[in-house]
Amino acid sequence: MTENLLTLFKKEIQDATLIRLVEERLLSLFSEGALNGTVHTAVGQEFTGVFISKHLQKGDFITSNHRGHGHYLARFGNIRGLMSEIMGKETGVSGGFGGSQHIVDENYLSNGIQGGMLPIATGVAFYFKRNNIDNIAVSYIGDGTLGEGIVYETLNLASVLECPLLIVVENNGYAQSTSFNQTFRGELKLRSEGFGVKYFNSSTFDLEDLDKNCRNAIEYARLESKPVVLEIQTYRLNSHSKGDDNRKISEIESYRKIDVLSNLLASNIEELDSFVACTKNKIESIITEIKDEKTLANISNTQHLNLFFSLKNVSKEILKHDRYNTLIYTALKNIFSENENVILIGEDIQNKTEFTESNYGGAFKVTKDLSDIFPNRILNSPISEAAIVGFASGYSLKAGRTFVEIMFGDFTTLIFDQILQHSTKFEKMFNGKVACPIVVRTPMGGKRGYGPTHSQSLEKYFLGIDNFAVVALHHRISPEYIFKAIMSVKMPLMLIENKILYTIDTAKKKIPSYTYQFNESLFPELYIKPNEHKSSVTVLCYGEILNVVEDALLDLLFEEELFCDIICPSLISEINSKSVIESLKTTHKLLIVEEGSGYASWGSEIVSKIHEQGFNDFILKRFHNTNLIPSSFMAEIEILPNKSNVKKCILNLI
Repeated sequence: MTENLLTLFKKEIQDATLIRLVEERLLSLFSEGALNGTVHTAVGQEFTGVFISKHLQKGDFITSNHRGHGHYLARFGNIRGLMSEIMGKETGVSGGFGGSQHIVDENYLSNGIQGGMLPIATGVAFYFKRNNIDNIAVSYIGDGTLGEGIVYETLNLASVLECPLLIVVENNGYAQSTSFNQTFRGELKLRSEGFGVKYFNSSTFDLEDLDKNCRNAIEYARLESKPVVLEIQTYRLNSHSKGDDNRKISEIESYRKIDVLSNLLASNIEELDSFVACTKNKIESIITEIKDEKTLANISNTQHLNLFFSLKNVSKEILKHDRYNTLIYTALKNIFSENENVILIGEDIQNKTEFTESNYGGAFKVTKDLSDIFPNRILNSPISEAAIVGFASGYSLKAGRTFVEIMFGDFTTLIFDQILQHSTKFEKMFNGKVACPIVVRTPMGGKRGYGPTHSQSLEKYFLGIDNFAVVALHHRISPEYIFKAIMSVKMPLMLIENKILYTIDTAKKKIPSYTYQFNESLFPELYIKPNEHKSSVTVLCYGEILNVVEDALLDLLFEEELFCDIICPSLISEINSKSVIESLKTTHKLLIVEEGSGYASWGSEIVSKIHEQGFNDFILKRFHNTNLIPSSFMAEIEILPNKSNVKKCILNLI
């Protein structure tokens, strides 16, 4: 029987043997003190990646997980690149930065966050479909991942959009130390079919059946251009990582007895024994060479946005007066006209559909008729914020740019994992080989009576994330300029569009006797100061709060003959303290106004930066909201920045 298998599947058995030998050597390298961190070996599961890769074609895309060495080697056979990476060498596939769990190659990415790569693979699959490319995306997950909500969000999204996606579920019976039987109820087949997704199943204990079902599942995804789930029953013969194993020894041994590769390797087949000896020698030779290579010892800081680079021939000022949401719409329309591959996905953003009678165009009417003008590029999504952001990241890997609209800024808490653990990490984690330039647009803020979960300003939770820009629009800066600036950078970005800002008519007059001037930053800072008079206070704000501050200063001008400097940045994820300090040298009084919570916030970071620069000669007052936002409009207005309480803060400072 074993010799017959070797005849039928010689290359596949050799590939699986190579994977096992590499992983066993990795474990011994740990005992020798040559490796740090951890590895999650797939000993016993090798044939999964081997038979999937056998039926893939050039250009197919793979996402994998923490237990991905076998998937990678089955696809590329790159022992040196993988081992260099795990040994922390600069010659590794991820430059020594990713280690065991974060592997990159052509059309291949792995990450250790359970289920997180599944929507990313879906976005890539949609790119293939939209551009009529005969490729599919494959995403490997384990049985433990079936507890993650992102899996079911993505199953539904992939089914709705009919993406050519293969989800390979390696069911090895355990999520680390917890039995599948302890945490799962029902049938994966029924769960898959409940989303309209085709289901196949097989096991690594029957190679002929595995070969057939891998081929059938891949052909289905490719020919039908639809998602498919392939569940593969298997067993992990080694511990979860290096040595953490509390399973029954008798159970492990029972599976070892039926493990195909273990039996083949114990059969004393001369041809296979010769291959094993040759492969071991090859691995040792590679390790010897790798040990002398340069270890990653220093890392450079992420390339932040250039604050002193400005777009030419694009006006920062608003030249056409209109409601601000209309100006955003026009800017988006121009971007879509100029960039054929750009898409926008979000909830309720299409205008009229085959299921509706009247126009809609977004909860705040920003997208209006864009779905009519750009069919199949403005996509209504399920209520699945995490999945659509991951989807957008995947699409942007291929298309270069994707826009996501999150209906309310309050819902951005649901996208945090995809931003922090995926899109923003990829560029550095994968040694600059990939980037996810997604743009998450979302309306923040209150004063609309929407209550505690639809009125918050949560942008502070995204500030300080490495390789992530947060930009806040305000009524004095042109959305046309901001969107063109966004298109010039290749990093993930969040665009804050305040709900009240949408309604402002940009014909609003400027404060008399004041000069309005933008600096030369890519995302510019607005500096408003009196023409001839000395300022008494420096007021720092961003977003729609600028509108409130201007109203307060207009009153103070006529009521008190009082003048202030206003500094309003558009990029709030970088702190430019220079202009603030220059103003404070005159005023020595600083008021920071924010709509959100002030604890560990944008305002507190600014104060820290100013002190770091050695400037301490000023009095500070901060206005922010620490309360739960009530639905009562009068109570809401009272606790958020308004003309009256900003005036009071300024007068108290003086």
